[in-house]
Amino acid sequence: MPFLVALPKEAGEPLTISAGGYFSACVTSLGQLYTFGSNAHHRAGHPENDDDIKLPRLVPGIKGVVKVACGDWHMIALTGTGQCYGVGYNKLGALGLGPTAPGECSSFMLIPGAKDIEFICAGQNISMFIDKAQRLLSAGSPVLHGNADKGNQAVPTAIATLADKKIIYAACGYAHCAAVDSDGRLYTWGTNVFFQLGHGDNVNSVESNLVRHRNQSNSRSWWKP
Repeated sequence: MPFLVALPKEAGEPLTISAGGYFSACVTSLGQLYTFGSNAHHRAGHPENDDDIKLPRLVPGIKGVVKVACGDWHMIALTGTGQCYGVGYNKLGALGLGPTAPGECSSFMLIPGAKDIEFICAGQNISMFIDKAQRLLSAGSPVLHGNADKGNQAVPTAIATLADKKIIYAACGYAHCAAVDSDGRLYTWGTNVFFQLGHGDNVNSVESNLVRHRNQSNSRSWWKP
């Protein structure tokens, strides 16, 4: 049964939310970020310790937040200026802070390579960003970042197979990702053990591929957001 979560009176009203690996996050009307749940690897953004956060708690060191994305072990926040910040587990580069960044960040750090961002999402060791030019950028695990023949991707990098597409939405799962372009075409990539890529087989794919309907005779997808 759902229960009402009470934010502190000074928090403002909840605007957007995200749920990740055993933790939740809420952005309020005042641009503040509150989190609760597991803080292991500092995924919930609280630097003091790894203790569980039992009630919604204001995350320090970040203001003007408009959207938040919770991965399994990390979190990405987007501000009204189009800048992004990351916190938590980073050993596979999901925070996008560069190859010399620490494997774990206990407080939010600016992601220099994520500029003019309008949309974010996060999964297990993966973060994705859509910028004003509608490019899809990714950072993190080689299984999920969408660029073949590369190891961990420690900075936000455009996905090469989607470079000529205008991406309007993206989603990160536990072990696969998806994106939709401005023409309503759906693309997926990642692991495919349970046919979750929708390609009709269970072959893994490290690059994006168009999802086609079985009766589809042209290149246009049957799915639109």
